Amino acid sequence: MLLVTGGTGFLGRNFLEQTQEPCIFTGRDRTKGEEIARATGHRFIPIDLTRSTLNEVEDLGPITGIVHSAALSSPWGTYDNFFINNYLVTRLLLNFALKQGVERFVHISTPSLYFDFKDRTMIPESFRPDRPVNHYAETKELAEAEVLRESAKLHTTVLRPRGIFGKYDTTIFPRLVTLGDRGGIPLARKGQAVVDITHVDNVVHAIELALKGHHKSGNAYNITNGEPMAVIDLINQLSQVLGRQMKVVHVPGKLMGAISRALELAGKVSGREPGLTRYTAALLRYDQTLDITRARGELNYQPIRSIQDGLMDYAHV
Repeated sequence: MLLVTGGTGFLGRNFLEQTQEPCIFTGRDRTKGEEIARATGHRFIPIDLTRSTLNEVEDLGPITGIVHSAALSSPWGTYDNFFINNYLVTRLLLNFALKQGVERFVHISTPSLYFDFKDRTMIPESFRPDRPVNHYAETKELAEAEVLRESAKLHTTVLRPRGIFGKYDTTIFPRLVTLGDRGGIPLARKGQAVVDITHVDNVVHAIELALKGHHKSGNAYNITNGEPMAVIDLINQLSQVLGRQMKVVHVPGKLMGAISRALELAGKVSGREPGLTRYTAALLRYDQTLDITRARGELNYQPIRSIQDGLMDYAHV
């Protein structure tokens, strides 16, 4: 039996719908969790991992693997909140895994670890900038270190998927469409920044490989579709499948950076999350593609769904 954290979230829900393994899953959204449990047959435990000791899970049967996809993922917030949700929760789950004799631990991390406001292409898993871009990246890296530190006692795998999109996505395509239908999608460099994105089915596939593969314990793997694409080309393809042209607004990169800095300063004064952070603005400004050679070679990972597949899925939802 698997324990899946973040089961009511985007990635967790997709994994639960596709896996053939019986699962116990956690999440804070009781209504959504009960809905997913009815649809999938998996067992839902409505707990807040930041306040739990996992006693609720201990007597439900032997756990052979953990898929840890729960996280606080945001470009804005206090360090303490990120530290609790991303680092301490991961440490809690590792302690549980070691105590219960869990065989496999798959940790969903992030390529935000690599970001440094510079163009980067074919980034290997070993790359690190001089300093983390934000609290999210910093605490996810701390969590990764704990996972990899236990690799001699527990088979651990870290996955770093880039820009997940697909069924139940509320972030990438929905936000682009909303912006495109309203004032326009703000693009620096005329949208020529080249980025990687990843169909959620490919991430689910990578998780399954990590749970069952013969790869070495204690390694991290970049996961993408392997289809680097200019942002403007992605927007144009999305417009084509939707049958309407989404509006874009070309903004000088320096101006976008200045606006986002001003909004961040205002956010610090008001205590409210700004509508645009420097990190969010920079994601559409700089090249960022990942090298998935290691995942192909060691996990036998091959993308099973293309970007075009995902665009068509989204258009027909």
